[in-house]
Amino acid sequence: MFDSSILLKSAKAYPKMENFTPSYGTAGFRAEASLLPCTMYRCGVFAAIRSIVKKKNTGIMITASHNPIADNGVKLIEPTGENLPQDLEPIVTKLVNSHDEYELVNMVNAIIMSMSVADQQVHSNHNPSIQASNDDEKSLSAECSILRASNDIITTPVVLLGHDTRPSAQMLVAAARAGIEAVGVTAIQCGHVTTPQLHFLVSLSNFPELYDHDRMDPDFFDNEDPSIHLKKRRIESSVDASAIPTPLPSVSPKAPRFAERPAEFPSQGLNWYYGRVASAYRRLVAVGSSSSPPSPSFPLFVDCANGVGARMLKPLLAPMESAGLTLSLRNTGDEDGGEKEERGKK
Repeated sequence: MFDSSILLKSAKAYPKMENFTPSYGTAGFRAEASLLPCTMYRCGVFAAIRSIVKKKNTGIMITASHNPIADNGVKLIEPTGENLPQDLEPIVTKLVNSHDEYELVNMVNAIIMSMSVADQQVHSNHNPSIQASNDDEKSLSAECSILRASNDIITTPVVLLGHDTRPSAQMLVAAARAGIEAVGVTAIQCGHVTTPQLHFLVSLSNFPELYDHDRMDPDFFDNEDPSIHLKKRRIESSVDASAIPTPLPSVSPKAPRFAERPAEFPSQGLNWYYGRVASAYRRLVAVGSSSSPPSPSFPLFVDCANGVGARMLKPLLAPMESAGLTLSLRNTGDEDGGEKEERGKK
C-alpha cells in the first residue's frame, strides 16, 4: 500500500483549478494547457494505481492531437495497450475533480480497494490450469503459463510516459511524473512518441512473447484462455508459413524484453517497431511472389500536420525506401508557417 502522507504532501503542489471540471472521454482529458497541471498530476496517480493493481505496466500519453497548439491533453493506456475501459472513465473523472488533497487520498484508497476486488473476481472466474493430454498440449500449457505469470515477468510495474511536440509537454510531463512517484511507482519516460507507438510500447512491455511471432490474433486479449490464441497461431503457421518471405536480416524475430533493461526499453522497443513495420511491408508486397520488392517509383505523400508524427516517421524513410516505398513527408513543422518536404534517401 502506498504512503498516504507522501501523497498528501506531494498533491499540495498541484491544487485543483477553480471552475474547471474536466471529463474523461474517448479523447481523454483535453483543455488549454495552463489548466491541466493538476489534472495531469492526478492522472499520474491513477495510472500508478492501475499498474499496482494489475501488476503490469500502464501508460500515459500527453497529447491533444489536432487541437490548437495552446491546448494539451492526456490519455491513459491499459496494460494490453488498449484505451481505458469506459466503466473506469467516471472514476478517473471523479478522482481528477477531487476537491482537495485529503479527498484525493480517500478516493485513492477506495479505488485501490474496489479495483483489487474486481481483479480478484476476474481471476477467480478464470482457471489457470490447462489439461495436457499429449506433447503438443503440454507445450501449449508451458507457453500459457509464461503469459499468465505476470508477477514473474514484471515484479515492479511502472508507468510509461510519452508526449508530443507541444511547448507545454515538459511542464505536464513533470506533473504526471510527480503523481506517479507520489504513489511509489516509477515513471519511465519514452520522450517523443505518437499515441499508437506508446500504446504499442505498453503492450510490448507486458506481453513480449506475443510479439515474437509474425501473426497475432487481434482478439487475443478478449479470450479467457490464451491457449485459444496459441492453437490458432500454430494452425495458421503450419498452413502458410512457407509462403511468407523471411523478415529483413536486421530485424530480430525476438521482441525486446522490458524486464531485462527497463531504462533502455523505450528506445529498444521503438527500434524493433520500425524494423518490424518495414519488414511487414516487404512481406506484404512479396506475398505470392519470389521476386524482390519493386523499385521505388511514385512517392506516398504524408501530411504530418506539423506534429510529432513527422519526427517519428523519419526513422522509417530509409527502411521503407529499401522495402520499395518512398515516403514524402509534408507539413513536418520544421519551417515556420511553411510546408517542408522530407523524402527517403536512395
